[in-house]
Amino acid sequence: MNFIFPSSQPVAALQQVQSGLVRRIARLYDKAGQAQRIATVDQDGTIIESHKEAAYGHYEEGRGYQPMVAMWAEADLVLADEFRDGNVPAKQDPLTRAKLAFAALPETVTRRYFRGDSAWFKIALLTYNVISAIKALCLEGEERTARMKRFRLLLIHVAGRMNRNNCVMGLRVCNNGAALKRMQAVWRVFALPTQATS
Repeated sequence: MNFIFPSSQPVAALQQVQSGLVRRIARLYDKAGQAQRIATVDQDGTIIESHKEAAYGHYEEGRGYQPMVAMWAEADLVLADEFRDGNVPAKQDPLTRAKLAFAALPETVTRRYFRGDSAWFKIALLTYNVISAIKALCLEGEERTARMKRFRLLLIHVAGRMNRNNCVMGLRVCNNGAALKRMQAVWRVFALPTQATS
């Protein structure tokens, strides 16, 4: 079982100190005529080997810890970090650290980018964007603020059956009219080109 221990109040306060230090260093860059206007947040997990009994096994078959670190690539500064056990994968809750990292950037940064070395993270971000767009453009009322668990029930976990008749695909939905209305809104907004297949 792997989970992330929440930061204690003193550790969370250190993140605020870290953010303040980054902003101070950015002001020093600015004062020296080397203003940093671009920030790429580079985030990834790093394995630290350990032979302690309390250390958990990690994906490279050793034992240790796997903290998540978010760096400001252009300035070579650490923006945010999270100490994690070795069995906690980098893909587990990366958004929390990414938000802290972007919050730590100074106001002088005008262009912000994110880089994660894993394809899963890019897919997760694409999925997040698509879901956010569907909520904003296709759902109504309080459905627009639905968390993922409810969103899945509203739109994804809908029983249905696909059938083909004379090269025309059909979908029979085993749900109420509201679910069908939501699906039609998604199809209308995100129309995909289709062609008949034999």
